Amino acid sequence: MKVEQIIDELKAAPAAVRQLDFAIAKSLGWRRVGTIEEADGNQEETRSTVWFDRHGNRQSKVPRFTESIQAAFDFVHLVFPNSTGGVSWESGMAHAKVGESLVQAATPAIALCLAVLSEFQRMRQTQDVSDV
Repeated sequence: MKVEQIIDELKAAPAAVRQLDFAIAKSLGWRRVGTIEEADGNQEETRSTVWFDRHGNRQSKVPRFTESIQAAFDFVHLVFPNSTGGVSWESGMAHAKVGESLVQAATPAIALCLAVLSEFQRMRQTQDVSDV
């Protein structure tokens, strides 16, 4: 999924969406590898998915970027380690700012994710930035 598509989906999301967490991870360079493992004490095979981060390190799971404020905050600092910004919320709406991008979304975590990708998009349009 392209960054533009993720942005559109985040704007429309009424709550956390696990598929968007996966799309965000992929935008960070994570990759998914399906494996087949035998179940303990059983002859049946089970399928599991293994994720590797951009450095090739195996990860047990993709963070819940759109659900957890901490995971969203970590996303901010992965993409913009020296950035400033903030997040606020009231019933039914959240606002976040990263760099020069100010956005609103359904939840604080989604707003932070949206602000990161919006700022990345803004910078890509004004500079030659190719990867999140």
